[in-house]
Amino acid sequence: PDWGRRIVGFGGKAVTESASGHGGGVGPLDLDPICREIFESSIFPVLLTQAGKIIAANKSALRMHGYASLEEVRGRDILEFVHPDDRELVRRQMIERHPGTVQRYSVRTLRKGGDALEMAVSSWEVRIGDRETVVVALSDQTEMRRAQAELGRAHALLSAMMRAIPDMVYYKNLEGQLMAVNKAFEHMFGKHSSEVIGRKLEDFVPPEHARRLAETDQIVINSKAPVSYSYSLADPQGRRRSFDVVKVPVFDDKGEMVGLVGVHRDVSERERLHEELALAERMIAVGTIARGIAHEYNNILTALRGLLEYAARPDAKESEVRSDVSEAVGLVERAAELTQQIVALAEGPPPHKRPCRLDQVAHSVLSLVKESFLRDGVTIVDRYAPETPTIVADRAQVAQLLLSLLTVAKEAVIGRAE
Repeated sequence: PDWGRRIVGFGGKAVTESASGHGGGVGPLDLDPICREIFESSIFPVLLTQAGKIIAANKSALRMHGYASLEEVRGRDILEFVHPDDRELVRRQMIERHPGTVQRYSVRTLRKGGDALEMAVSSWEVRIGDRETVVVALSDQTEMRRAQAELGRAHALLSAMMRAIPDMVYYKNLEGQLMAVNKAFEHMFGKHSSEVIGRKLEDFVPPEHARRLAETDQIVINSKAPVSYSYSLADPQGRRRSFDVVKVPVFDDKGEMVGLVGVHRDVSERERLHEELALAERMIAVGTIARGIAHEYNNILTALRGLLEYAARPDAKESEVRSDVSEAVGLVERAAELTQQIVALAEGPPPHKRPCRLDQVAHSVLSLVKESFLRDGVTIVDRYAPETPTIVADRAQVAQLLLSLLTVAKEAVIGRAE
C-alpha cells in the first residue's frame, strides 16, 4: 500500500483516458519517470488493474507469462490469465477486497502458450488519480511446488526404505538425541518411535555399551568421517545378539555437520554359523589326526608294556627298575598331554588368552600330526627362528589355526605328488 501511494505521489494525473480499443477506454499509465523506472526494473512481477482490467504490467510479469510487450495484455480482463479452475477464487477475492488490507492467496496463472504457473499473490487497493487501482504482486511458486513434490516423493521413498531395511537404523543430532528410527529399532528395544524421539540411545542400553556409543559418536563428530565396530547386546527377550555397526556423518547444504546416521546389522545368525563351522573344522581336524594319535598311543603303550615286563622280572636290578619306571612316567605324561590336546581341539573351550610361545604351540601341534603325515609321504621340518616371540592369545585357538594350515598344506603337497 505504501508503494502504491508513492506511485501517486510521483505522478500528476495517474491515468489518461483514451479510446485505445483495449476495452473500456483504458489508456496508458502516466507515471513519474523515477517511479516508472522502479516499476519496470523490479525483479518482482507486478500488475496494475482497474475494474478488473489490466492497465500496466512490468517487464518481469510480461516475461514470466511469455509476452513481449504491454500492448498484448493491456485492457484485457485479469481473469483471462487465470486458470479456469481458479477463476471463481479470484472473483471472490475481487468482491471481498477491502481498502487498506492486503489479500494473500495462491492461484494458477496461464502463460501465453497455455501452460500453468503456480503463483503466490499479494494484492491491495490504492487510488491513482480518481480511480481505484489494484496492485497485484506475483511470486512464482512453480519451482517451489515442484521441489516440494520432489521432496515429498524423496521422503516417502526414504520412509519406505527405512521400514523395509532389516538393519536397525537411526538418525541423531549433534547432541546425541534420536531424531528418527526405523521399525527394526523399535522391534529391537520394544519401544515405539514416539517413546524414543528426542531421547538418547544410551538411555536404552547397559552403561558399558552406552560409553562405547558415546565414544564412537564423538569420533565421528571430531573426524567427520565414518567409523565401524562390532558389539553384542541382550535384547528385551534376554537373547544375546551380535551387531556390526557403521556410523556416518550427515552434512547440510552448506557442508556443516548436523548429525549422524547409525546402521546396526544383526549378525547373530552369521556368528552362530561361524561357530558351527569352526566346530565342524575342529572335528574334521580331529579325524585327520586320529590315525596319527592312535599310532602314537600304540607306541606309548608298547613301550610301557616292555618297560613294565622288564621291571617285573625276578632278576631285574633295582637301578634298572627305577630307570624303567622313570621312563614309564614320562610316557604316561606324554599320553596325558596328547589327551588334553585332542580334547581341546574337539571341544573348543571358551577363549582364554594368556602369554604363550608360538614355537611351543607349533611343536605341540606338529607332534600330533608328524606320524600321520609320514604315512602319507609328507615330511614336516620342525624349525623355528632363534627368538620366537611370546604373544597373548588363546593357545587352543592358535593350535587349531596351525593344524588347519598344516592339513591344507598336506593336501596341496599330496595333490602335486599325484
